[in-house]
Amino acid sequence: MAVKEFLRSVREQDRLLRAYEQELEDLRRRAYNISSPKLGDKIQSNHLTTLDAIVEKLERQAEKVNQAWDKLIELRERARFLISQVEDVNIRCVLYRYYILTYSWEQIAVDMGYALRHVYRLHGEGLQFLEKMSLNVIKCHYEV
Repeated sequence: MAVKEFLRSVREQDRLLRAYEQELEDLRRRAYNISSPKLGDKIQSNHLTTLDAIVEKLERQAEKVNQAWDKLIELRERARFLISQVEDVNIRCVLYRYYILTYSWEQIAVDMGYALRHVYRLHGEGLQFLEKMSLNVIKCHYEV
């Protein structure tokens, strides 16, 4: 996997995690809105079945969220190490904010006091550096 695709996968995993968390929150909201039977009402088994099904869905979704978090943490650790190899602190800052903190390009430009075009240029330089570095590592690995 190329460096850019790997770094992009970190952002994609973050988006996937946020979607899973939103779905879990929606399930919790639905579970809280289930009304209990009132005294004197006929108790039907489908009410309990519905509650059981929602609890089961909540548990499955919570497990999905936990697995997504585990994967995101692992990807971020690898991405942090990769980004830390960049010597230029400004380029490293752009890469870190975009891929680890998932800031938008506009947020990065404002925070760093740069024009958007300059942020794009720094990002491109960083990716080129990391690609060359990774090719050198692969090349050295096979020459040994």
